[in-house]
Amino acid sequence: MYFHQLLKSCRRFSSKILRFNLSTQTVQEQVTTFQRSIDYRINVEKISDRIQPSLVLRKLVDRSLICSSFPDILIDNLAEFDNVQPKVYLGFDPTTDSLHIGNLITLNAALHLFANGFEIYILIGGGTCKLGDPSGRNTDRPAIDWATVKKNSDSIAQQIQNLFANFTKYFLVGKKQKLKPVRFMNNAKWYSDLNVVEFLDEFGRQFRVKHLLEKQAIKSRLSETGLNLNEFLYQILQAYDFLKIYDDHGCLLQLGGTDQIGNVHAGHDLVKKLRAKDAVGIFSPLLTDENGEKLGKSLGNALYLNPHRTSPFHFYQHLFKLHDTLVQKYMYLLTNLPIREIDRICDKHTKIPENREAQKILAEQLTLLVHGETGVRSALKTTEVLFHNKIEHLLTMTSEEINSAFKDIPQIQLKFRPDCTALELALATGHFTTEDEALLWLNRGSFYVNSIKVREPKCIMVRDCHILSNGLSLIKIGKKRDDIYLIRWDYSA
Repeated sequence: MYFHQLLKSCRRFSSKILRFNLSTQTVQEQVTTFQRSIDYRINVEKISDRIQPSLVLRKLVDRSLICSSFPDILIDNLAEFDNVQPKVYLGFDPTTDSLHIGNLITLNAALHLFANGFEIYILIGGGTCKLGDPSGRNTDRPAIDWATVKKNSDSIAQQIQNLFANFTKYFLVGKKQKLKPVRFMNNAKWYSDLNVVEFLDEFGRQFRVKHLLEKQAIKSRLSETGLNLNEFLYQILQAYDFLKIYDDHGCLLQLGGTDQIGNVHAGHDLVKKLRAKDAVGIFSPLLTDENGEKLGKSLGNALYLNPHRTSPFHFYQHLFKLHDTLVQKYMYLLTNLPIREIDRICDKHTKIPENREAQKILAEQLTLLVHGETGVRSALKTTEVLFHNKIEHLLTMTSEEINSAFKDIPQIQLKFRPDCTALELALATGHFTTEDEALLWLNRGSFYVNSIKVREPKCIMVRDCHILSNGLSLIKIGKKRDDIYLIRWDYSA
C-alpha cells in the first residue's frame, strides 16, 4: 500500500482512539517620489566566504522578525548558529491557491537571510497538505483532491518566486555580491511513491506516542471533536521532511511561525536519532490585528498575495488604512527598512498622524514587494480616481486593472441613449428606491458623475464629459461620496 492510498482511510480514525485515558489540557510622479524619498534597500551584511549567521540573526531578533527558537536556549545564544551552515528552509502547505499577508513575516525573514548570503530552500507541501496540519486549528482541515493540490502548489510557488524577484529588482539595487539561487521542492515528489509499510518500519519506530501527544497542537485537539489520524501523523511526515532536506542539501535550520514549534521539535528528534546532527528552528511571530487576533485565511480576515484574490489596489488600501498602533510593528515585521529609519518615520507620523505618511510608506513598500512597480502604479491610479477625483486616470487603466480594482464596486451595463438624463442615470444605479428620493439627492448636490456635481435632474449625459471615451462613468453618491457605482455604457445597435 502506498502513501496516497492510506490518506482517505486515515481520516476515519479519531483521536479518541489515541487518547489512552489521558486528561488533556500623478501616478508616475508618485511612484518616482516614493522610490527616491527614502533608501529602500536592505542594509545587508558584507557577504564573505564565511558568513557569520549570528550577526545576521541578531538583526532579525532586534526587529522581532525572529522571536524564539528550538531548542529555546538558542535565542539567547545566537553564536551557536555560527556552527550551522547558512542554509534555511521554510515550508508552505498548498491548502489554497494563495499565500496571505501573515505568511509575509517568515518570507520577509527569509528575504533578509537571502540578502545576506544564506541558501534558501522553499518546500511546497504537496504531500503533507493531504493530511492537514493540526497546528492552530480546532477543527479538521477539509480534504483536498490532487488536481487542486497541483494547481495550488504552482500558484504558491509562483507567488514566492515573484517575491524574491521583486525583492532583488527593487530592494537590492547595486548589490554586487552574488546571491545564492532560491531552490524549490515539493514533498509530493517523495511521498507519492512511498511505501507505507516500509516507511513505518524505518521511521515509525523512531517516535513515541507519549511524546507526540505532548505536543501543544495535538493536546489542544484532544476533545470531544477529536483529531483524525491524518492530522496526528502530520508531525511525523514533517519530521521526515527535515531529515530528507538535510540528507539532500545539508540544511539543518528551519524557519517558520511559532505555531510550527512542535513540528520542528519532531524533526530535530528524528535527525538527531538517525544522523546524530542537531537540526534547529527559528520562529517568527504570528501577525495580528489591533485586537490581537491572528490574521489568516481560516479566520476569514486574510489579505491575499494573489492579485486575483486581493487586487493591488485593495492590498494597498488595507495597509494605508492600518490602525496607528500597528504601523511601527508592521514595518519591523514586513519591510526591509532599517530600524532607525522606521523609528524616524513613525516619530514624524505621531506628530501629524492625519497625513498617514507611515501607512503610505508601508503600503507602497509591501505593494512593490508583492505586486511590483506595475501593481504600485495601478494601486495609486485607482486611489487617485476613487479618492482624489482624478477621473482621467480611468482612461489609462487597462481592462484588467479596472476589473480588479472595481471588483467590489457595483458595475452596471447601461444601453447608451443620447438623451439619457441625470435622473435616469441615478435611478439606473439601483441606489434609490423611488424617483422622489433620487430627486432629493440630486437637489442636495450629492450626486457626482465623473467627479462633476450634477444637480439638474434633466441634465443630459454628454460623451467625453459625463461619459469617458472608453465608455465608463464613475458615479459617487452622498456628502462624502461613499457610495460608488461604475457604469459601462453599451453603444451597440
